[in-house]
Amino acid sequence: MNYWNSQTNAFSLISQNRGGYELLTNNNIICFHEDNRYIYFGTDGGGLNVFEKKTQRMKVFKHDPKNPKSIGSNAVLSITKGKDHHLWIGTWGGGLNKFDPIKETFIRFQHDPERIESLPNNNIWKGYEDSMGNFWVIVHDQGIFMFDPKTSQVSKSILPVEKDAPINSSFSFFESSKQEMYFNSYFGLYVYNLKTKEMRVFIPNDADPVAIGGAVPTQVMENQKGEIWVGTSNGLSKFDSEKGTFKTFGTKEGLVNAEIRALTQDKEGNIWVSAKNNIARFDPQSQTFVNYLGSDLSQDGEFNKGCVLRLRNGKILFGNSAGVTLFDPLEVKMNNTVPPLVFTNFQLFNEKVGLGEETPLENVIEETENITLTHEQSVFSFDFAALNYNHSERNQYKYMLEGFDNEWRDGNRRTATYTNLDAGEYTFKIIGSNNHDVWNTVGDSISIKVLPPWWKTIWFRTAVLIFTVVMLVSFYKYRTMQLKREQRKLEILVQERTEEVVAQNEELSEQQKEISKQNQILIDQKSEITVQNEELIQQQEEITAQRNYIEEKNEELQSQNETLKQQHNNITNSVRYAQTIQNAVLPSENYLSNVFTEHFLIYKPKDIVAGDFYWVGQNDDSLFVAVIDCTGHGVPGAFMSMIGSASFNYIINELKIDDPKDILERLHQRVRKALKQETSNNTDGMDLCLCKITPQGNKNKVVFAGAKRPLYYFTKNDGELHVVNGSKKAIGGIQRKGREFENSELLLDKDTVIYLTTDGYIDQNNTQRKKLGKTMFESVLKGMGRLPLATQKDQLDHLLELHQGKEEQRDDITIMGIVV
Repeated sequence: MNYWNSQTNAFSLISQNRGGYELLTNNNIICFHEDNRYIYFGTDGGGLNVFEKKTQRMKVFKHDPKNPKSIGSNAVLSITKGKDHHLWIGTWGGGLNKFDPIKETFIRFQHDPERIESLPNNNIWKGYEDSMGNFWVIVHDQGIFMFDPKTSQVSKSILPVEKDAPINSSFSFFESSKQEMYFNSYFGLYVYNLKTKEMRVFIPNDADPVAIGGAVPTQVMENQKGEIWVGTSNGLSKFDSEKGTFKTFGTKEGLVNAEIRALTQDKEGNIWVSAKNNIARFDPQSQTFVNYLGSDLSQDGEFNKGCVLRLRNGKILFGNSAGVTLFDPLEVKMNNTVPPLVFTNFQLFNEKVGLGEETPLENVIEETENITLTHEQSVFSFDFAALNYNHSERNQYKYMLEGFDNEWRDGNRRTATYTNLDAGEYTFKIIGSNNHDVWNTVGDSISIKVLPPWWKTIWFRTAVLIFTVVMLVSFYKYRTMQLKREQRKLEILVQERTEEVVAQNEELSEQQKEISKQNQILIDQKSEITVQNEELIQQQEEITAQRNYIEEKNEELQSQNETLKQQHNNITNSVRYAQTIQNAVLPSENYLSNVFTEHFLIYKPKDIVAGDFYWVGQNDDSLFVAVIDCTGHGVPGAFMSMIGSASFNYIINELKIDDPKDILERLHQRVRKALKQETSNNTDGMDLCLCKITPQGNKNKVVFAGAKRPLYYFTKNDGELHVVNGSKKAIGGIQRKGREFENSELLLDKDTVIYLTTDGYIDQNNTQRKKLGKTMFESVLKGMGRLPLATQKDQLDHLLELHQGKEEQRDDITIMGIVV
């Protein structure tokens, strides 16, 4: 065995290739269990490995087709202790097994086609008997069931959920001391109270600070204080069951990789977590992580979900695809060395500054304490470093320019740049830490003096001040003389106005006499108005007659409105007929099932007809498949889709062009010609992804070309979702010069899943106007990549329904998944 050496490394690896006298039979460790005598290792293909602590010998239990009392399968998924001291072992392909450690025999509970009440299939994630006597079983791709070991009968789950609820994608569960069952699914955490029968669901929400950290809760743990901790795909979450809230710790608290696979607690209360390729220790008191990665560990495989065990002697085991990482938490030391800080470079306008008469440096930067700059030297940079070489990429830095910055700037960058500082004196300070967050708070510093330009010097400002005072005195004297002249003119004007007022008084007296005459005239006019009033009454009667005439015309308008409604119905019927034509052009479901071994299609037009369409065809030994998003939707988009479908048939079936990038270029030219874009302002076009699939032995060669759309593919051997970006050039419209369509060639295993999409799914907003988003979409594809495509389609539809709610569909939606 590769045992722990206190002088070199606190972590050691137990594997198929490393060990003493006893080796594991398979490196991929899925689960653990320990009792008084044995440590149990569940392997993926090597059977059940049982290590006897007293004799230090390894026993191996493998499937024997001739022995009905042997284990049902060599792929062990879970090991749990039963109340009768037997072990319940979930296997892949071998059903649920009951193991007697004394007799070393197995009893198999498997699917029986003749018995409806038997297990639905033989892929069992976990079997467990809770504190109230319920026996739970998770069956892959079927969901959660209740099991009776005495009768071998299976019944429906007692959970209050619908048949197709996301909880049926669960892969593990955990019972807390408060008799709450926690179910880990690919779409959130489900908590079921065994006493009250209440079910609660927790899913991530970026807008909610107390939501669970990630969509996939990998493991649930209860610590010595009774606190619930959840490892998620986006950090470590502490759960308050009474309030139903989470507090999540991740990269902001120092975690290198937020995708947590497993977690446990040591005797001192620290929480140890495994991520994809590293191990980290979390201190609940300081709420910070210390990471161990790279050369710290003795393995290079990926850690498995929920695969962790704290041994009774305090040591911890983490299972991964390369074996078992073993360590004693008390022996894992921190790097407590305070790193020295030094300046390594000084730049002006991104050019390194050397020593010389015309440079501001009088000595090497490492020994410089003061720098003087002119106002023209307005862009300068400092490079600095913390002298810690143990995972130096984890060193942290803070810097500030006193006199300019109000607080420290932090991060892991070793460069600081400042521009256009005002004249004055400044001090540039740096502090830093090593890879385990031990800080040098003294740091280093350099004084900087920026000289002002000549127009901001004291002598220039004094001259300007004297000139300003002289101008103000001169203006004051000039203005005083001007006011005296204006006063004399005003006195003369007042005298003239007084004489005019006297003359106007006399005119008013004459006007009063004239008004009396006019008053008599008004009395006479009153009589005339009375006569005119009678004429108005007569006119009112004429208006009434005109109103009746208008009402008759209104009835005629209503009749015309009914005619318009009939015409609208005729137009709608025409559009529905256009829908029939468009559906006839698209490949049928029977055709797709004949062409592909396994596929799914999500096709949701926003209106009756759609601007999205998909095309499938064959040329020699190659299969072509494309998903296209035309400009707009409804009738305009449908016309574009007909142009696109006809163009694909012509280019591939008639011209026999089989190079994807050439097909896109031909399609681009045909669209521009069809829409006369050379001589008009029309800029309509298409975004699309096109794949050419050609069998090559036991693999498939996929040539991908995209117009502003990516290709997603999921590889089952490593469980990763890959993204291949398409070209920035679109089909049709005016394109920037120099942009060309390009091919991306992939050689994929025959069980690889590829996804072709338009942007309608990720752009769909909810009632809060927030889009579903690319990040959530890719996370869901990665989480469900191993599931059957029919299940993936259901889960994508369900996620869209939950996100969209009652919000109107925003755009056409198309997603096609294919097993190549």
